Amino acid sequence: MDEAAFIFGRIVGYCLVLFWCYSAIVTGNFIGEAIKAPFKKQPKKKQDPTPEQAKKPKKAGKFVYPVIEDYKDEHKITHPFESSD
Repeated sequence: MDEAAFIFGRIVGYCLVLFWCYSAIVTGNFIGEAIKAPFKKQPKKKQDPTPEQAKKPKKAGKFVYPVIEDYKDEHKITHPFESSD
């Protein structure tokens, strides 16, 4: 029983030492970044790749369909499924 407590104590001790090393590394990285941050150059803002429109598009209240002036009645389709047979 004495030996199990001794082994358990050693395992806990090693875990605490490893945790201390890890926390020292994390703290060191944080402090290093805090010291370097003021000296870093700020990245430039990128321009929008789409150019701005010269004119705003007009808002049409109604739909407008094109009118064909040269429309002939002989081309008119009265019923697409009718046959002249």
